[in-house]
Amino acid sequence: MLVILAMTSVTFAANAVNIDVYPGWNLVPLYSTTLDDNVPGVIGEYDIIAKYVYYPAIGRYFNNKAGSGDAFTPSELALLLNYTNDVGYRYNQAQWIYVRQQKKFVLGEMYFDNSDAALGKMKLASGWNLVSISRRMQSSTYEEIAGTCNILIGALYNAKTQEWEVFARNGQQTVGGAMPFNTGTDLSGHGIAIKVSDDCQLGKIEPPTLPS
Repeated sequence: MLVILAMTSVTFAANAVNIDVYPGWNLVPLYSTTLDDNVPGVIGEYDIIAKYVYYPAIGRYFNNKAGSGDAFTPSELALLLNYTNDVGYRYNQAQWIYVRQQKKFVLGEMYFDNSDAALGKMKLASGWNLVSISRRMQSSTYEEIAGTCNILIGALYNAKTQEWEVFARNGQQTVGGAMPFNTGTDLSGHGIAIKVSDDCQLGKIEPPTLPS
């Protein structure tokens, strides 16, 4: 009997970014096309045990796992409309996923093209917001990313240690804190949590106000 063993290797596009997903909770981009159950080593839908999206406009988590039965009320939908239709919010939002194995989460060029172009239009609601780091954020300073936002707390989620690393408090970069912006370390696609004092726009650069 002749037995032929077919070996499948994982091939990533040269312009793709591969995020290491670790056992436990991971904060990853909400909108991507990387979930593939047929590619070894790449995170697929069946690998994800739980999936949650936080919507600051309604102040709660939404169970985003298919078949969860979670649903928005009519009043919640009305509040969400202003944000879910916003292109900046759509392409820069992050979500929680819970997995049991370490694998790769692959983000293609289209994701970064969309998230970079939409960054300056991203609306944040007062309170906590979960955001994914775009390539444009990687090459910007803290002040450029803050835009019109007064960031009360900013923290990067380290999936490997399952801990938060604070990089900003009360509108200022923390000394010695983890800083995902403009450090030379590629954190594209990783998730951060940002708490802002008021509704604002992340990454929006405005000229100085005129003298009175």
